[in-house]
Amino acid sequence: MNKKKIVILFLGDFFYDARAINMAISLAPYFSVTIVSSFEKKINNALFEKIQFYKIIITKKGILKYWEYHQAVSCFLKNNDFDFVISGDLYSLSSACLNKKNKKIIYDCREIYSSLSAHINKPFYRFLCNIYEKFFLKFVDDIMVTAKTDLDFLKKKYLKYNFLNWHIVYNYPFKYAISKPKNLREQYSIPNNHIIVLYQGVIHRGRGLSQLIKLTSISPNITAVIIGGGVEKNYYKKISASLNVSNRVHFIGKIPYLELFAFSSACDLGWAVIKDDDLSYSYALPNKLFEYSLCGLPVIASPLINIKNIIKNYNLGILVNYDNTTEHINAIQNFQKMKRSKLDYTNIAIKHFIWDVQNDVFLKIFNI
Repeated sequence: MNKKKIVILFLGDFFYDARAINMAISLAPYFSVTIVSSFEKKINNALFEKIQFYKIIITKKGILKYWEYHQAVSCFLKNNDFDFVISGDLYSLSSACLNKKNKKIIYDCREIYSSLSAHINKPFYRFLCNIYEKFFLKFVDDIMVTAKTDLDFLKKKYLKYNFLNWHIVYNYPFKYAISKPKNLREQYSIPNNHIIVLYQGVIHRGRGLSQLIKLTSISPNITAVIIGGGVEKNYYKKISASLNVSNRVHFIGKIPYLELFAFSSACDLGWAVIKDDDLSYSYALPNKLFEYSLCGLPVIASPLINIKNIIKNYNLGILVNYDNTTEHINAIQNFQKMKRSKLDYTNIAIKHFIWDVQNDVFLKIFNI
């Protein structure tokens, strides 16, 4: 019996995206899964053996890249039939919907796209995102969100769209992510008495990186490890240089998701200090929060509504205000006094915050 066919559309690089990878691995035993993504290089791993990949090459920049992506994906969909189409982000929604062919379309609304922090000073971009999403949702069958706050906000915003089936699918990591730590202390000559504070994720403003670098400059026994890429990377490198801490702030760059946890678990603390200056950040429940915990790292985090609930209810770290350096220093000192082991945090994550605990909820969207 032939398996039903499913395609996941994703503008970014699939191999660096936790959510897209988790969905694909979860679906692979039941469907013929195809990934359409603008990945740079295919990464071979046993987890991807049964998954097919189609690479979209993007040559344009700015707003033109979205049109180029739309055209390429539309062409692919016209020449291939699928039973389910997952729009893995806002940018894939148009091509998914305009090539419906009576398929079931699932929209993974992983952000409040009309309030993206990256567009905080671009009101026209926000306006376009709002109009675009509102129009194409008319063609969608199911919509996934990453937190109840997002669900409540979007259901109210799209109240008239009563045909939509809503689902909360959290950004939890798979348990397979646990791996043997790399020796970062040896690789980057980090003294044994230094506390390694980790930030992983896209390098944007408003994510506490200036605060982390400043903390490093004030506390001589702290080393910061920053994993990820983004347009602001050079900006933060210049801040590190200006504060004379370039030797204690290590920008490792982007790491493929399946390799990320070997780096993460080699650190001591996770950093999730986020500025509460727009709706997207206010409702933030980043996957790094759960990844840190799975790797055994207590977290220094902002008291945003979703993050606050997780940190307090499960005792996973300390809440600090975004610009309060004194609170940041005190949090570091408090962690030094604690006697909790890494395994304690990992066990909490395995019990409550891994993909397995919601896998059945996710698969029900596809009648599994």
